[in-house]
Amino acid sequence: MSLRIVAASLLLPQASSVSLLSCVYGFSQCLGLKSGEGYEKAKELGCPVSDDGESWNGALASTFNTAFGQPSALEGSKSTDYQDGMPCTFSPDSQDEDLATLQLSEIEIKMSDGTSRNPTGATWAPSNERNEMRTLLLVGHFGFSENLKIVSVSVRGSSYSGGGLSYTNMGHELAYAKWWDVDSHAKLEGDGNWLTDRMRGPTNC
Repeated sequence: MSLRIVAASLLLPQASSVSLLSCVYGFSQCLGLKSGEGYEKAKELGCPVSDDGESWNGALASTFNTAFGQPSALEGSKSTDYQDGMPCTFSPDSQDEDLATLQLSEIEIKMSDGTSRNPTGATWAPSNERNEMRTLLLVGHFGFSENLKIVSVSVRGSSYSGGGLSYTNMGHELAYAKWWDVDSHAKLEGDGNWLTDRMRGPTNC
């Protein structure tokens, strides 16, 4: 191979080793409730609530303001009111270096009306331990409250268009499972930061 060919190949953009396996549209408007809001607002929005009138499933906007300030969040992530949530899982052979450099602008969500949008935020938390780091939580406004459906989610050319994109009448899809021996699993618990790992404590079951 000539030096010219080698030099030319180095200048060409390299293919990203990112493979998207599945996404699950799991929350509609339940992530980003305002301060002081709780059960009644969550019920009004259609979020999961308990029969006793006390518990609800979702998160306040302040929670995501904090989460998006952490290293596990993609650059530029911001919290907005009444966000949707959609975790997306990548193949275990996706390259760590490529996943670590993902940008919000590289995540394209195509809608049923022909438009496209990007998430307003994304974070690897809470699955940001060293034996995880394959599920990215996308946060934004993904159409259910607007009577729109998601057609596909694309990340650096890898696309998913399966049943998990439907907010209603959807089932669970097993993206992949990975077995660890006990010692390796224990060593990889935590994100490697001694301070946050110590504050959080063990997370293994």
